[in-house]
Amino acid sequence: MNYVANTIGWATYTINPITGRCPRACPYCYSNRMYDRFKWNPKIEFYPERSDEIAKLKKPSRIFVGSTHDLFGDWIPETWIDRMIFRFSDQKHAFFFLTKNPLRYREFRFNDSQWAGVTHTGEPMEGCVTNGKLYSEITIGWENQPHCFLSCEPLLGDAVEIPSKCEWLIIGSLTGHGKQCQPKLEWIANLVIRAEARNIPIYMKKNLTEAWKPNRLIQEFPKGVPT
Repeated sequence: MNYVANTIGWATYTINPITGRCPRACPYCYSNRMYDRFKWNPKIEFYPERSDEIAKLKKPSRIFVGSTHDLFGDWIPETWIDRMIFRFSDQKHAFFFLTKNPLRYREFRFNDSQWAGVTHTGEPMEGCVTNGKLYSEITIGWENQPHCFLSCEPLLGDAVEIPSKCEWLIIGSLTGHGKQCQPKLEWIANLVIRAEARNIPIYMKKNLTEAWKPNRLIQEFPKGVPT
């Protein structure tokens, strides 16, 4: 079985049609730590047949495609992405993709069951990309996509701008070796206030519990998504 029932909360299952060590090597990435710990094969490879596992799911589900790799990185061939989008398209489910390279979404067209997600940690700088530029790239990348969401996990700062097409906001904190670096309460509250003002559903991961005290976690899903 190549899909995995998981505990991330906002998705029912994760599935990874592309494997291998992600060149981004984000310092907080749990996947890179797993490659080091278990000595997994770091070669980037494509397994389109893993989409066949989806047919075994009888209940409509939320499926996170690519939990261990950035499937829209510049190093991923266009043909791989085309095949992936075609194969992960069962209208019974909702498929969620996530990237730090939102401009690449311009090259592809999702259907109504597929969600274009972008990771935004809220740091004053995202690598060499200023947040103003990142906001612009997200806006451009989402222009022709039917559904879009923003993942602020881990939330590392207060510099998050929410694009107008955002239909869902996920917020989380660092886990593992970085769990002591919790986001500030005011960062979270600022995001929540702005999202609620625009009626954007919010999903807080359980790892945000400590940072969000004494408040209760908000765990909402977009309209039409399987729950």
